[in-house]
Amino acid sequence: MKTIKKKFTTETINSMRNMINNTNVSELGCALCEKNNGDIVIGAIVSGNKFDLKFDPKTVNCKSNEKMVGLFHTHPKQPSLENLIRTKSSKPNIEDLTNAYVTGFACIGSQPNKITCLYRKTDNITNEDIIQVEQNINEFRRNVNSYGNMFNSKKINKEQFSNMLTDEHKKRTKQLINKFSVFNL
Repeated sequence: MKTIKKKFTTETINSMRNMINNTNVSELGCALCEKNNGDIVIGAIVSGNKFDLKFDPKTVNCKSNEKMVGLFHTHPKQPSLENLIRTKSSKPNIEDLTNAYVTGFACIGSQPNKITCLYRKTDNITNEDIIQVEQNINEFRRNVNSYGNMFNSKKINKEQFSNMLTDEHKKRTKQLINKFSVFNL
């Protein structure tokens, strides 16, 4: 973990912070690329929407002389009611943890210039490991949809809905976070 943290140059960290500062409504993201000298730099910047960012290998990539080692994305400044299940901080949400587990390394940025990085503790993951993580997020989504249906049909109020989402998110993130070494830039 210390080794990868030291690979982030001041210029790279400043570029990541500029992305955070330019994130108003839509998430921004990029590949984290390792140069031949070992330094980590950012790849081309892409934009998502207020809820998420889809990393397309055609647009999120590194230069030919660089190796992609992870992903970075920002969380928008302003949380919205529709987005209660996602954190608007550098603290990773369930989707962030799942993506970081599959890719092995990811960083999340938010105001005020906070960057949290997740580095999977093991290089050796099996298809069964990935299936287990995917099952976790699928169950999370099913439960969130169920809570949304209860809220929409007026079976629960806004506060109950918010509490249920928060509890579900905490439960799922707790199950995944122990698979990572976490550090801040």
